[in-house]
Amino acid sequence: MSEAEIRFRMPEGVDIGPLNIPLSAKVHTVKELVVAEWPADKVGKPAPDDPREVRLIHNGKVMEPGKTLADCKVAVGSLVTCHLLVQPKPEPSKGGAGGKEKGGGGGGGGSAPGCGCVVS
Repeated sequence: MSEAEIRFRMPEGVDIGPLNIPLSAKVHTVKELVVAEWPADKVGKPAPDDPREVRLIHNGKVMEPGKTLADCKVAVGSLVTCHLLVQPKPEPSKGGAGGKEKGGGGGGGGSAPGCGCVVS
C-alpha cells in the first residue's frame, strides 16, 4: 500500500517529520509515532505521557483514533501538513458532586473547555 509523507506542525512553530507513514496506519498508531519523535529540546516541554492527549488535525478536521490515514483522505505524492495539539487529560476532581465540573460559557453546545481552532 502507498505511504503518505506527513509533517506535524506544533503551535510553537516546531515540526515533527516529515515521516513516511503507510495509509493503512491507524491514527492512534500515528500519534504513538509522533510522541516517540517528540522534539522536547526544541519545544521546551516533554512529550505527552499518553498519545491520547495528542490531537491531529488534517484539512480542518480532527483525525479520529480508530480511522486509518486513508479514511482521513490523506494525500499521497506530496508533503502533507497536519497540525498537532496537546490537550492534557483533566485531573480527576476531588470531592463529591458539589464542585464545578466544566467551564460554563454560554453558546450552545457541548464544546469542552480548552477547545480551540487553528487557522493557517
